[in-house]
Amino acid sequence: MSLGQSRLYFLTQYLNDDTVLNCTASYDLQGKLDVVKFEKALQAVIQRDETLRTIFYSNEQDGQPVQGIIDKSLFKLTIIPGVSDTTHDVKREFDRTHEYHYDLERGDTFIATLLTHCVDAHTVIFGYHHIIMDGVSWQIFQQDLAKFYNDPSSSLLSSKSKPT
Repeated sequence: MSLGQSRLYFLTQYLNDDTVLNCTASYDLQGKLDVVKFEKALQAVIQRDETLRTIFYSNEQDGQPVQGIIDKSLFKLTIIPGVSDTTHDVKREFDRTHEYHYDLERGDTFIATLLTHCVDAHTVIFGYHHIIMDGVSWQIFQQDLAKFYNDPSSSLLSSKSKPT
């Protein structure tokens, strides 16, 4: 683990409320969204970026924090169709995401929910544990997601996002 990650991992072990290390963002999407293509783009970014498939745990022999990479992420996009009361429903889902308890040892570090209001209006809410991303990494994630959504063959690109 990097020094920053080991500090965050240490905090997760001793904080009464581990959700203080959660990062949550929501975006309103206007226009037609291909939900299947969006989910495939998310999966492609996650599979390509080892940071999004990292597990964090304590070494059994010496108790030191270590990290590993799992082959396949546990991530599954949650889709909530037919959301009519946008303000209330979005706030409730945003709060649920922000209060989520990530399981770092299993690689459960990133979640996303797509709320569909109508055919051309959606809200996407992303949540992740700060141990896997900082602000710069979040911008790279968004750029990669846009690339994969707009050009699914971009998964063949060789550059990878750098871990935080």
